[in-house]
Amino acid sequence: MSFDGLVFGLIDNEARELAGRIQEAGGVVHSAIPQVPESSKSDWSGITHVIASSIDFPEFAEVDRLGLLLVKPSWVVNCLEQDRLVASALHSPCPTKNFFNGIKATCSELPSSDRAAIAGGIVAFGGQYSDALLRTTTHIVTLNLENVWMNVSKYEINS
Repeated sequence: MSFDGLVFGLIDNEARELAGRIQEAGGVVHSAIPQVPESSKSDWSGITHVIASSIDFPEFAEVDRLGLLLVKPSWVVNCLEQDRLVASALHSPCPTKNFFNGIKATCSELPSSDRAAIAGGIVAFGGQYSDALLRTTTHIVTLNLENVWMNVSKYEINS
């Protein structure tokens, strides 16, 4: 796993606890991020990732305005555990960008363009999408409930 070329701004204590692990993986921890909420101005130049447990910090509006990638500390941990950069959508501390968190959806009997649009929306807001009906599926989008329930019951019997 390598964070080469990535520069991190660590906002809160939970994020700052990961500084050593980030540096060991080749990332740079930006030192100009304020350590206390009362700090006036922050230097965001060069930062590629902002790590924060929530959006409840004074610089959030500036981070959002600059379009910096804002992720929870869990993103760093998952990247290190999986030995690769993982998708950031599931690790957003912003509730409006992550309100489908925990949803694992599939579509049945919909046109491919509708499936693509639904899948894109689900993933964009923190959910997961699969073309297949899986044991972990939590939501099914369909226009025909009869066929869906037949597939679900077959799946349950065969798994």
